[in-house]
Amino acid sequence: MQASLCLFLAVSLSFLSGGIVRGQQAGRKSSVQAATVSTASFLKEEKSEATDLQALAYAWYQRHDPADIPAMDAALSQLLPTAIRQSVWVTKLPSWDEARQSQSYHNAGAILLAKCYTLIQADRAEEAAESIRLLNEKLPHALMVSGQKVVWQVRKMVRYHEHESAIRVAVKDRKMETFTFQPERDEFDAWAQKQTVEDLAMLQLRAGDFDSLEYLSEQARVRELKTPAGHWISDSIYAGMHPAAEETKPETWTEITERIQAWKTKKPGSINAKIGEALLTLYQLKALMESGKDVIAARVKAVSELETIGTLAPQIPLVRLVFSLLQQESLESTAAIFKEAHDKFPTYTPILVITLLRLTSEPNGHDLCIGVLNVIGESAQPEQLALALAALPPSALPPLSRGLKMSHVRRSLRTALQEFSGSEEMRNSLAVLATRMSQQDLAQEAMSTIGQRWDRLKWKGLEDQAVRLTEPRNLRPGQVTRPASRSLKTARAE
Repeated sequence: MQASLCLFLAVSLSFLSGGIVRGQQAGRKSSVQAATVSTASFLKEEKSEATDLQALAYAWYQRHDPADIPAMDAALSQLLPTAIRQSVWVTKLPSWDEARQSQSYHNAGAILLAKCYTLIQADRAEEAAESIRLLNEKLPHALMVSGQKVVWQVRKMVRYHEHESAIRVAVKDRKMETFTFQPERDEFDAWAQKQTVEDLAMLQLRAGDFDSLEYLSEQARVRELKTPAGHWISDSIYAGMHPAAEETKPETWTEITERIQAWKTKKPGSINAKIGEALLTLYQLKALMESGKDVIAARVKAVSELETIGTLAPQIPLVRLVFSLLQQESLESTAAIFKEAHDKFPTYTPILVITLLRLTSEPNGHDLCIGVLNVIGESAQPEQLALALAALPPSALPPLSRGLKMSHVRRSLRTALQEFSGSEEMRNSLAVLATRMSQQDLAQEAMSTIGQRWDRLKWKGLEDQAVRLTEPRNLRPGQVTRPASRSLKTARAE
């Protein structure tokens, strides 16, 4: 039972953070480790011009001092001609061993990251436009080795800083009333938009800037702000209310707790501070359960906090659902929480997903899940069916496909594709779902604007499908593709 409860806690909390593990730089800024990259060979190298330039680029990046820009430009003038020639050979994200064969390419990219960040931090973002264009068009797979001996994808970090600047300025100038994230320009936007808000919220909390934190939290909660991928901005804010992954010392939890108490003291009527405290308690519960410690006192404290808040934000019923499971309450209690939350926040997908996971523990759990999903497919928000299916583990799809009405699945996918047309992340997710549900025409429609920018992590194990879907092809509506040796029922389940 303890293991299953930990799983529910982990799943519910992953919705808040989007599964991102935060790093150390700038308090909460993520150390973005490039997939497939190994720094082992780099770290064993003798000191060389290549490692010197990477170290120099990282030093410039850390200082982000405009006085360094002339030196950056001087280095770039020497590196760029060779880097651009090498760009023809670098067609995908390399390992560090592969990167050493195109060292000028990666050194130039690292220096461009330092330059872009320096200009953005100096509120001179317009001057970074040419460097950003160069990275996007000529050096899209450039890498930087950070001082923490982690390899970063340069373009990913630049997108982070662009969004960081936009949200920071909106909060500083108190213009969140009209703020919206722009449609995703590339495969890094969705991550950057979520992460910048989470990091900013924690920086404000730790700095004691409760006026800005309250303003950001209130605007996100009241306006129900979402990213183009449908991620709730308030989720990112509340996801920042706990120590980063590498901050394992007990005093770090004490520090965050004291900061939230200070927020409540300065803003005694703040609903947002109370929600932040409730979410912190949930993270503490997860840590206690993972260590095998007793959680009764923390659970009682959290339940008491929740009762004083009410359903003023969708995160509260999400936590209530988790505690309903922790207390082994009846299915009727879970259903009542779900109904109240879904009626008030029908587009908050995590509530639906956690409820489905709860239903699976019932003897007739499969039929209950099918019934709920078919009702959602007929509702005024049919896209929630596709979003819930996309959020579930792939292993859950085959049994659910036996009983789901494919007409509902197709309607849901089409509605979601229209609603999230500006999100490359969501189009990838929906295409993966359509592929697993054997709706190949909708999968191709989802990927029609993606080209070679498809998400390698989302398509892991289905890479051949992603390649096929991004090639020109015409399918009849409703046509499915399946292995010749397998039945339609088997193909649909997969």
